[in-house]
Parts: sequence; C-alpha cells; structure tokens
Amino acid sequence: MRRLTTAGVVAGALVVGAVVSPAASATAAAAKSVLLGHANRTTATTSITNTKGTALSLSAGKGKAPLAVNSRKTVKNLSSDLLDGHSSSDFLGRTAKAADADKVDGRSSTDFASAKGITGTVVASDAAAVCPAGTVLTGGGGLAETGIALSGPDTTEAGAIVPNTWLALAVSSDETDVISLATCYSPLGKAIPGAIAPAGATARSTALAASPAQRAYDLKLAQVRAAHAKR
Repeated sequence: MRRLTTAGVVAGALVVGAVVSPAASATAAAAKSVLLGHANRTTATTSITNTKGTALSLSAGKGKAPLAVNSRKTVKNLSSDLLDGHSSSDFLGRTAKAADADKVDGRSSTDFASAKGITGTVVASDAAAVCPAGTVLTGGGGLAETGIALSGPDTTEAGAIVPNTWLALAVSSDETDVISLATCYSPLGKAIPGAIAPAGATARSTALAASPAQRAYDLKLAQVRAAHAKR
C-alpha cells in the first residue's frame, strides 16, 4: 500500500510529519487544513485543544511580535504580565494613594494660602510688633504724636532683619508709648493671637477692648489725632 507524508493543521490540530493513508487523505482534505506560511480564510472559528498541556505556543524572531491582531476589542480571560514593559507593581492601584500625593512640587498644603485666610494687626508699645507663629508678616506701620521717623522690620545689633517683626520710631526721642503695628496673615484662617480691632470697628468684643494692646492702640490713636488737629 502506498503512503503519503504531509504537514499541516487538521481539524484545528497541528500535524507535522504525519503519515496519512489513502483512506485518511480524504478526511484531511475535507478538513481544509491550515497552510503554514500562507494566507488562510474561513467563516468559522478555528479551535486548538491539547488535553495534556499548552494548546498553542508562538515563537518569533528577536524584536518581532509573536502575534498580530486587527481589532482593539478586549480578549476575555487573556492574562498579560506586562504593560509596555512594566509590571503591575509599577502602577498605582485604583484605591491606593501616592506617597507624595499631599504635596505640590514638594511642598505641603500648609505652605499655600487658604481661601479662608485672614489678616490681623498686632501692636506693641515702645517695641517691635511680632507676628505670632503660624502667621506671616505682610506689612506694618506705627503711631506717634510727633510723627514716624522710622517704620520697617526690626533688626539685630548686627543689622540682620528679624523675621515677622515691625518697628516704628518717633521723630522725637522724648516721645514714649510709640505704637508699632505688624499686619499678619493667617493662611489657614485661624484666629491671630493679640490682633486688635481696626479703628471704628463695631464688632469689637468686651474682652478685646479690655486687652492692654487694644487700649494702648486706642489711646495712642486718640493722641495722634488730637496732636494732628492742633497743627
């Protein structure tokens, strides 16, 4: 009996070097074998089953993709270990939080001004006014009956500026109770300790009106106004 040797995928199973008898050749022809290295067309799904191991193994040349598709549809149950060469551990989980998520350009949220920030004025008599911790100096001024000769940040004996301070000096060295005013900004909107109410404020509380700083400010303001009225 004459035997023929062929190679191909028969009924979804890859057959290499198979020995086919004349009787079996008709079955192979009816199965429309897949031709390796050629274009194959069909109107039904081709299935490959291997009950003892991996059903399909694809190997490609270096730098070549082992598989090409013509659709972006999701393939169900397809498990991929890498995405663009990155493992899943390289990506942040859906409910995870980045280590520096509470920072912007390396800065904490406390470094930025809040929409609820408030400004207040702190006073000092015959000394520099100092903005309390948690606030930032934005400006200042002073009150003196004879006029202000100097108004600006306080300095050390070496001439270095003292942060968050404001000092006012009167024209006359004989004048006492010169008021220094420091305008302080609270970025988080917290109350500014020692802040006074501005002149003419109607919401001034009894406790605030009784504070030494507020009394000193109100008294000096009245004296300055009186001195100015006499000129």
